[in-house]
Amino acid sequence: MGIEATIETLNRLIQLGFDAARAYQQAIDRLDAAAIGAQLTLFQRDHERHVVELAQAVRDVGGEALEPGRAVKGTVVEGVTALRSLTGAAGALHAVQGREEDAGRRYDEALAAELPDGVRELLGRHRDDQRRHLAYVERTLTNLDAAEAPRPDAP
Repeated sequence: MGIEATIETLNRLIQLGFDAARAYQQAIDRLDAAAIGAQLTLFQRDHERHVVELAQAVRDVGGEALEPGRAVKGTVVEGVTALRSLTGAAGALHAVQGREEDAGRRYDEALAAELPDGVRELLGRHRDDQRRHLAYVERTLTNLDAAEAPRPDAP
């Protein structure tokens, strides 16, 4: 991948991170489960950090970093997240689960290309964050489902 393609990929990931952070805020604002909200806040901060680090990586390879803003897709994702979050913790987690799955795919696609070593290492760390986020969301959803399932011995 040439420098221009690398810059384009990094800028797309900047917008993705910006959109993810905003979607997390929608979920956090509507959650009534403090422990889950605290964890989602940490993940939101990871996405904000990703945006900063990706912007620096663009500058390091000689490009101009995207100034992220509200994109149509991001606005739609925020709205969906807000609506799903109204149904409680499970709805909020399902909404961010989709974001993390999408982000993971995008990072995998970027990492499949030829990249400068420093960029590859950065994207690998970000992908690891995405995987950690997704694992937490999936584990928490499983626990919520188990807690809500009727017990066989219940009348």
